[in-house]
Amino acid sequence: MKEPKPQKNRPDFKKFYAGLKYYVLGLYHKFDEDHVWIMSASVAFNLIICLIPFTLILFSLLGVYLTKEGTTEYLNRALENVVGITPELKQKITGTVISGIDELSRNSTFAAIIGTIGVIWTASGLFSTIRDVLNRI
Repeated sequence: MKEPKPQKNRPDFKKFYAGLKYYVLGLYHKFDEDHVWIMSASVAFNLIICLIPFTLILFSLLGVYLTKEGTTEYLNRALENVVGITPELKQKITGTVISGIDELSRNSTFAAIIGTIGVIWTASGLFSTIRDVLNRI
């Protein structure tokens, strides 16, 4: 009589796949029942809206620390490396950038005030949305 060979402990992939499928489908249905997709979209939308006044604050800080002399020097060095640029075009680019920097510097305080008010307003909407989402979960 032959002795049966001992079986190796091999994982049962069918049971593993069935269990994984059960939990993944259960999680998907739970997400769908609780409207997690819609709530996450509302949080993401409010977060993007909060970025607009935050960007305004960043530009106002840039206007405070950006100097006309340093920018002109850097811009001239950068435009020297561009092949095929005419002196007229170089002068036009420099004039446009410098006028933008002057305007940014002149309006930096006003932009910071508007940006701060905007961040407070949009952040309150974001936190309200987060509160509602956490209360529903």
